[in-house]
Amino acid sequence: IAAGTQRDKASGQLGLFDMEEINQISELNMRDVPESPADVLLTWEKEITGFYITGHPLDRFSDIIKGFAGLAAVHDGTIGDGKVVKAGGLIVSAKRISTKKGDTMCFLELEDFSSSIEVVVFPRVFYECMNNCEPDKAVMIQGKVNITDEGPKLIADKVIPLEEYSPIFYIKLSSEQENEETYNSIKEILAKHHGNFEVMLYLEARKQTVRTGAQYSIDGTPEAVAELEAFLGPGTVKSR
Repeated sequence: IAAGTQRDKASGQLGLFDMEEINQISELNMRDVPESPADVLLTWEKEITGFYITGHPLDRFSDIIKGFAGLAAVHDGTIGDGKVVKAGGLIVSAKRISTKKGDTMCFLELEDFSSSIEVVVFPRVFYECMNNCEPDKAVMIQGKVNITDEGPKLIADKVIPLEEYSPIFYIKLSSEQENEETYNSIKEILAKHHGNFEVMLYLEARKQTVRTGAQYSIDGTPEAVAELEAFLGPGTVKSR
C-alpha cells in the first residue's frame, strides 16, 4: 500500500482521501432516517422503473373502486354511449388548454386496475375541481360515456379525490322481501352498524330507488355487508 501511495504522489495522482485520512476512519455512522411514506416510495418506483413494484397507489381504495364501473367495461361496450358512470382511478397525465373564448379546460388520462381512458373536463367542471385535476391523484370521476372514432372517452361532470368520496350503499329487495318483517330486520342490522355512509333501497320489481334517512346510514364495513347479505341473499348489497 505504501509503495502504491508513493507512486501516486510521484505521478501527481491524488485519491479522494489520502491514506492518513483512511487510516483514521474506524467506523462510519449513518444517520437514522425514517422510511418514506408508501405513496412516495411507489412514485419513486414508477419514476425509476416505469412501473410499480411493491404495490399500487390505488390499493387502499380497492374496496371503493370495486363499486364503480371498470374502465374495461367502457372499452368493451358493456357500458354504452351516453351512459352516466362513476369511475375510480389514478390520473396518469393532465393537459390544460385554452378554449377559443379564453377559458381553461383539461384532458386527463385516468387509469384503474384494468385499463385507462381519456377524460374531457370542460371549463364549467374544471373551475369547480381544478385542484383535483393533477397527475398522481386518485379520484372518482362521474361522467358520460362518449364513443368517438378514436375510441371511448368520458365527459366529466365531477372529479372528487377518492379519499374524500363517500360511497352510497344500495340494498336490493325482491318483491317477496317488500314486507314489514324484512324492513324491521334491515333496520336492526343498520342500527347495529350505524355510520356515515348513505343507504338506498332498490325495489327490484318496481325498478324504484328509495332513499333512507340519516338514522339508517351504515359504517360500510365488510361485517355490515356480510350480515345484510346473509339475511337478504348474496349480491344484494352494492356500494358505488
